[in-house]
Amino acid sequence: MEIPENHKKKVLELFEQSDCTKKPNCIDKNFKHLPDIRQISSTDLFECNQSQGCPYALSFGNSAFCKCPVRTYLKKNCGI
Repeated sequence: MEIPENHKKKVLELFEQSDCTKKPNCIDKNFKHLPDIRQISSTDLFECNQSQGCPYALSFGNSAFCKCPVRTYLKKNCGI
């Protein structure tokens, strides 16, 4: 997955600041393993399809919201 050059620094900062217990399994520094998330309408909410065991997943009914700073930044700013 290629991160646009103008976003690489911010994404790497977010990655390094993350205290996620799943890294590098979920998101690695090469960004080859990104869980699929979907933005809900034009809100800042994202639904995660691979939330099992993720410390950034917020369960809600039969789905989960993604609160991962790296993943949500990539989706909002890069469309990835």
